Amino acid sequence: MKLDIVIVTYNSEKWLNGCIESIEKQEGIQLEDINLFFVDNNSKDNTIKKLNTYKEKTKLGSFNIIKNSKNNGFGQANNIGFEKGESEYVFFLNHDTELDKDALKNIDKAIKESEKEFAMWEFRQKPYEHPKYYNPLNGETSWASGACFIIKRTLFKNIGGFDKKIFMYAEDVDLSWKVRLEGYKIKYVPEATLTHYCYKEAGEIKPVQYYNSIINNLNLRFKYGNYKDILRWVKYTGGIILRNEEFKGAKWGLIKACIKNIPNIPYYILWRNKEKRREKLKNFKPTFYRYDYEIAREGAFVKNDTEILSNPLVSILVRTCGRPNTLRETLISLRNQTYKNIEIVIVEDGENISQKMIENEFSDLNIKYEATIKKVRKMCSRQ
Repeated sequence: MKLDIVIVTYNSEKWLNGCIESIEKQEGIQLEDINLFFVDNNSKDNTIKKLNTYKEKTKLGSFNIIKNSKNNGFGQANNIGFEKGESEYVFFLNHDTELDKDALKNIDKAIKESEKEFAMWEFRQKPYEHPKYYNPLNGETSWASGACFIIKRTLFKNIGGFDKKIFMYAEDVDLSWKVRLEGYKIKYVPEATLTHYCYKEAGEIKPVQYYNSIINNLNLRFKYGNYKDILRWVKYTGGIILRNEEFKGAKWGLIKACIKNIPNIPYYILWRNKEKRREKLKNFKPTFYRYDYEIAREGAFVKNDTEILSNPLVSILVRTCGRPNTLRETLISLRNQTYKNIEIVIVEDGENISQKMIENEFSDLNIKYEATIKKVRKMCSRQ
């Protein structure tokens, strides 16, 4: 896979060593097939100097530095980097990340296996995995985190890239929803892993993220939702302003952000009212859970490094009764678990109907299978 990697920087010098070196240490791929595009949003530290040092000794196909005269924001800077490349696939990656050594090899495998159905692929983030919902059978998700995803170049261009009006936060949701509007799916690939140094602790509140996430949630309601969605936002946000502050200055900061956003609202209204898009939106059901865009999985937003400290064997007991198709889905979901040190004990209550299916399709799993061989098919059919 020939790949363009686009990374936006802004006073990012402390992250560059880990990020660049993790890319150059990728195993199972040809480094000359990777083209790196750094787009700098007018950094004031030594970001450019450090990038030039790496450029001189790069092992990659190309190492490009694009310098903006001002801070263009995350989405617009990524659009600029995209325009400089030509590869069939584009990897948008945050600067404060480090790829695991087999991340690109694993994502490449996933793309080859699923590109007939999917057109956008999301990596798994450590130590805090994103808490949104993923289909446990095929990995489908409703949107991909902007910190680490790959998309087909032709699709990104056709949908207009990141929304230039969204400076930071929710631009990834907007892009993902535009992908879905075109009839494509988004896949989460848990085997393709990286470390993202985004939060010091789970649930950390960042003022810039706080304001922009709330404001852009409103903007997405204007683009994809209806008047009820907008009224609900007003209700939620009014409640936030009236209650105790999340941090000092949060109320006035949010009020100022709301006022500043007012001139952008006509743009979003006009965007949704274009004739072709209006027709597509009729069949598109956006998800707004207050300020979230997907169901949050309980317990997912926790530091997932317990596997490193302790790796006990977990036994999973599965009882089945003459339902191989249902059992197949269960085993696929177990195969997709990110915790791998498991054994699966399957007890078939009756004849060994599922044995051949297990042997032919799931030889990669640690399975112990036992059938009671009792003739209980009539009883099974009633359950």
